[in-house]
Amino acid sequence: MTPLALARPVIRVSERAAHRLLQLGFWLAFWAVMVAWGLSYWPPLDAFAEKTILTLLGFALAKAGHALQRAARAQGAGPPLAIALAVGFSFALSPVWIEATGLGFQLWLHLFRGSATALGTTGIPFGNFLFFGAVLLVWSVLDLGLVAWIELDRERGRTLAAEAAARAARLEALRAQLEPHFLFNTLNAVSTLVGEGESAAAQRMIARLGDLLRRTLDTAERAEIPLAEEFDFVRAYIDIQQMRFGERLRVVIEADPGLDAAPVPGFVLQPLVENAIKHAVQPREAGGRITVRAERSAGRLRLTVADDGDGCTSIPPWPPGHGLANLAARLAVIHGDAAELLFARSAAGGCEAVVTLPLRSP
Repeated sequence: MTPLALARPVIRVSERAAHRLLQLGFWLAFWAVMVAWGLSYWPPLDAFAEKTILTLLGFALAKAGHALQRAARAQGAGPPLAIALAVGFSFALSPVWIEATGLGFQLWLHLFRGSATALGTTGIPFGNFLFFGAVLLVWSVLDLGLVAWIELDRERGRTLAAEAAARAARLEALRAQLEPHFLFNTLNAVSTLVGEGESAAAQRMIARLGDLLRRTLDTAERAEIPLAEEFDFVRAYIDIQQMRFGERLRVVIEADPGLDAAPVPGFVLQPLVENAIKHAVQPREAGGRITVRAERSAGRLRLTVADDGDGCTSIPPWPPGHGLANLAARLAVIHGDAAELLFARSAAGGCEAVVTLPLRSP
């Protein structure tokens, strides 16, 4: 399949920069407190050396803990598992931190103070075990809190961008429907129906046009709408096009059971149907068939618009048209990398546009 590149939303907070700032502040404060404590029982140079070794080792363990948490999040670990990992990591490595600090300080004494004390360990007091385990745990909790705050900030930014994209989509849909040729064709068809005595059909076309514009306005402030509502909008659009193309336009709309309430971006299908009509129905004297389908696929929602036209040699146009580029940008803003817009040759020999979204409860 040919992907249509999705624009990525701007993330306002740099996780790396924020994490580095938190690390620097935490471990500098820890070092200063430990040096002040060490001065009560060591000469200044030895206190500085021991607490510097202690802090550097703690910093290294903190980096390892952060990497472990990132790996766990990448595997889908939730908050309970993250907290359990933090507790286990902190108290499992507390003895390692204490022993490594003791060995490092003894090495310092051997090399720079001429101490003849043999390198070795003298056991770990339980109080020290608890204290240094608690220090690592406090750092881990702060780290987890920072990550949660960054994710919240990202989601807030994505929501604001999605709302702006929804408003842009409304304006784009209005612009597309109010193009002079569209209104001319619709009103000309109404006039023809009235002249032929088909007043009921003319009234229906006017009603569908009004319904289409009303639905466009109704979805103005919503980034996502239920799938059933999106299908209603597409049906209104197709009804108007059906009156324009008559039997040349044949459309089938299908959906797996239980998907009516699934949230989808507003106007996600209309640009794809419009694209199919433009490339697969309008240029051909015999018209064409378009299939709109919604289905579950590997726990995700798959929306397909397929036609039996002449294939994907010119679909989507490159660079993509405004409507398709707008759709790709909105998908990226709302769902990031979790959304895809792909094009491929359909089973009927035409083109198939596929939107894949997370399948979520309303």
